Amino acid sequence: MNWKQNWTQSLPPLILVAALVALVAYVHLFFTTKVEPQRPIRIGIILPERQSLEPWYRIACQGLADASDAMGAEYLVETDVPDSPAGMEAIDRLHAQGANIIVSATYGYGDLFQTAGQKYLDTNFYTIIPSHYTGNVRTYFVRIYQLRYLQGILAGLKTKTGQIGFISYDL
Repeated sequence: MNWKQNWTQSLPPLILVAALVALVAYVHLFFTTKVEPQRPIRIGIILPERQSLEPWYRIACQGLADASDAMGAEYLVETDVPDSPAGMEAIDRLHAQGANIIVSATYGYGDLFQTAGQKYLDTNFYTIIPSHYTGNVRTYFVRIYQLRYLQGILAGLKTKTGQIGFISYDL
């Protein structure tokens, strides 16, 4: 018997042994690996003082509530939150309710979110301020030049005359 015959005769048992080892390993991993239950998503929103009654804030909050519902997340709100160290109480309440994402609905809260980000490492914070971008504190606002570029593209796609314009003013 030459080596080719030995090889072809021993190949089916080797494949069978390899398949059995793989099956045993899979069964072992399946029954011994603990799957941690996924933490439910709870989104907290921080609304500033005297702004929570503004119509555009209500519309923005309704949009966030609808998006939360669409992704199966719970939506939590703290209103009249000062942009000062006293605002940490609202963040503490949201965290105690299980918020793992906290969003500021206006410009501000940068320093407050930096402090909260260091305190609550298991929570992600999103702010409009582009300079606060560390660890679990992120910005969700575009840079203005990016927005203007996209506006120009949309205007170019919609024009019927081949011309577009941009109206601006200085404050």
